[in-house]
Amino acid sequence: SLGQGQEPVAEKALERMQVSGGWVMLQNIELVARWLPKLEKKLEVLIEGAHPDFRVFLSSLPQKVVPVQILQNSIKLTNEPPSGLRANMLRAYASFNESVWEGCGKQSELKAIVFSLCFFH
Repeated sequence: SLGQGQEPVAEKALERMQVSGGWVMLQNIELVARWLPKLEKKLEVLIEGAHPDFRVFLSSLPQKVVPVQILQNSIKLTNEPPSGLRANMLRAYASFNESVWEGCGKQSELKAIVFSLCFFH
């Protein structure tokens, strides 16, 4: 997660993974708005001659600090939580496979605990 003083760590990770073909996840890039123009230039340089498996993932809250060039050269995904209690509960329950419920010897207790956790979360 990016924050004060994490820019050099992120740059080193980008450089290492560019060569080895690893993935880098830079979370909360909106927290380092002043560094983003430098990141934009660094990404332009790193793309040249990068390992074919090299990937960079960026996460940000919806703010207008991310340079347009980064946005234009990215695949963008959004994750917006459903609105309302019912929608949130359905979303939480949908994340469980049937095998989770069936694999438990105490299904009713598990369902009660999961319901409580989802409701109070």
